[in-house]
Amino acid sequence: MSAKSWINLEPSLRPYPSAGVIDISDVLIRNEYDAKMLFEKADEFLKSQRFADSSGSYGEDAILEKPDGTEVICEPSAWDFCDGETYRVGLKLGSTLPWRQVLTAISRETDISTTGIKTYFKPLYEYLLTANETISPSQLKEFLSGEYAERAQEVYSKQVHAE
Repeated sequence: MSAKSWINLEPSLRPYPSAGVIDISDVLIRNEYDAKMLFEKADEFLKSQRFADSSGSYGEDAILEKPDGTEVICEPSAWDFCDGETYRVGLKLGSTLPWRQVLTAISRETDISTTGIKTYFKPLYEYLLTANETISPSQLKEFLSGEYAERAQEVYSKQVHAE
């Protein structure tokens, strides 16, 4: 599945299955809808379903339509992780290729924002910072010279030689 084609979802999301395909293009044109209005209407609907307001997610510089005379590359993508294959393939790639290559293969992007991950793990990060402040230098030395240090060195050596 790609964000360019949601054909896999259409049969299960069709509001009136017996009515067949409903094309609202003429109504949108007649009511002079533009891309911004579509975003606003979609946001209104999602808020009515108790989803978060996303109107602030698209800044003033957001490009909602291709500018005339300007070449832009903007390929949305979404992945159908319910098909049982995409997820497995992504995980397999991650075990055999460097992360940046996997990211490029899956999303055609070379960089990714870690903001979401950092936000999710912020409570754990703060806990670890606090916990680390309670460890004395002698406890740390004992911890790093024991079995843990040997195992860490073994794992590190395997990773270095695997690359």
